[in-house]
Parts: sequence; structure tokens; C-alpha cells
Amino acid sequence: MGNRRKNNTDEERVLLQYENASLTADLTYKLWEVPAGRKFRLDRVTYVNPTGLAEDAANYFNVSVNNGATLAANWSTETGQEGTLAADTFVDLTLATAEADRIFAAGDELSAVFDETGTATLPAGQLVIEGRLL
Repeated sequence: MGNRRKNNTDEERVLLQYENASLTADLTYKLWEVPAGRKFRLDRVTYVNPTGLAEDAANYFNVSVNNGATLAANWSTETGQEGTLAADTFVDLTLATAEADRIFAAGDELSAVFDETGTATLPAGQLVIEGRLL
């Protein structure tokens, strides 16, 4: 699921991965809980979907990483948002503008959220989440 590596500072890098099955409805999956006495800073989230999903105004998915109800990173296939997930191409989710929304406190839970609107089908894909313990 994930691993942690120390670098040259007191920070530890964190790498988490989640593979979603094909989805036709909303799904929230708890990925990881920040350890006691630490904070976590989300630095990057990438998503790859071997099949892809075309943008659409009425039938789309939001793929996000959340801290409870707080959105930390997101990709939407809604027309006018981030758009199409090209087949077999890594995309960087858009990080929350406020850095505070990307900082998780001890005990906070990172969740992968797949939010469907309309009748979209999101083919199986993989999220890769990168950050560091502070």
C-alpha cells in the first residue's frame, strides 16, 4: 500500500498507492492515518487510468484526495474543469490552493474519493500520493 523513506532532514517521505476497480457509483476509501505526534504535508497526487475517461457536462467523475470534508487534491472529468483522462497517461491532480488544506494533523485520515455524477463509468486506475511527515 505505501512506504516511508527518510531523507537528510527530520522529514520522512511518504508514498501511498491505491488501485480502484471500475466504478459506476461514489466510493470513499480510507488510505492512511497520520501517526501520533506528526503532521503530513501532501506534495503531489497523480492518477493513471489505462482506459481513460472523456470529459462530459453531465456524466463525469471527480477523483480526489481528502482530509475528512476538506479537499486536498482533485481531478474532474466534468466539461470545463480539468477534463478528459487520456488513456494510459499520468495526470497531476490539482492541489488545493490553500497550503493549510494540504496539511494533515496527527490522527487525520487521507481518503481517496471517487464522486460520480450522472451515469459515468470510471475504468480501473491507480492513484499515487506523495508527501512527507513533518
